Amino acid sequence: MAIALAMIVVGCGKPGAAASTAEVLAAYAAKLPPADPLSAAWQGVVEHGAALLPQDVTEPRLLKPSATSLVRVRALHDGARLALRLEWNDATEDRLLGPGRFSDSVAVQIPARSGAAPSAFMGEVGKPVRITFWRAAWQEAAMNAPEKVVKALYPNATVDHYPFDAAKSKAARAALARQYAPAVAAGNPGAPPPEGAGPAPGTTQDLEAEGFGTLTPRAGSRRSTGEGRWKKGVWTAVITLPISEESGAALAPGRRTYVAFAVWDGGDRHVGGRKLRSNWIALTLAPSAGGAR
Repeated sequence: MAIALAMIVVGCGKPGAAASTAEVLAAYAAKLPPADPLSAAWQGVVEHGAALLPQDVTEPRLLKPSATSLVRVRALHDGARLALRLEWNDATEDRLLGPGRFSDSVAVQIPARSGAAPSAFMGEVGKPVRITFWRAAWQEAAMNAPEKVVKALYPNATVDHYPFDAAKSKAARAALARQYAPAVAAGNPGAPPPEGAGPAPGTTQDLEAEGFGTLTPRAGSRRSTGEGRWKKGVWTAVITLPISEESGAALAPGRRTYVAFAVWDGGDRHVGGRKLRSNWIALTLAPSAGGAR
């Protein structure tokens, strides 16, 4: 009945209005909305308000309440991908990194396997979770050349010379550039790839964990996408991730599983484990056209 209700409510009501639900209901759509989080295609899709609490369980903890206490969630799927539209209040747009500056961010967590939900605190041994992480700073870097980002941070900065620019060959420039980019040289998965070594980093990262201290990037190429917009004190982001075809996977049309969310307010110095987080919330995917798979 809940699944049928989700499908009926989509597209109903006044423009911009959304029915409220006790869980996250992902109705089936033959075509997902455009990547733009502010697309009118999301109007009328049922909405769930997920309460956010300070992460005060493990270091680095967040001990004080935040002005951001709710993330508003809408969801759709096309049988192959799940799109989650997330909206939350944030007085400042924080998308530039620097000394003492942190990025606004949001993450989605889903159990890797069907069945009873593991611990909402990043899973537990033998019960992994999969996390998709979007950062405003990654989006800024993907949209703009590095020199533009530096100019935004330090408008009076000037560059007289980069040593690797003097190298004559492309290979020599790449080798010298690595000397000035220790995260790249160390193989940090969050660092941009060396010149010519692969696609530019995106706006999201796919991760997995089995409890605190086990968070690691998922093997293989990036599976998710994400795009965010900040307007008048509100962030709206759409994260899209694949619905797995693996046997026993938690995400599947016609199946009920769980989802949790986390939000970082860069202006309030949120970083790492210092964040706002939700508990598990039921997530139901309506059957695809032709019935559940």
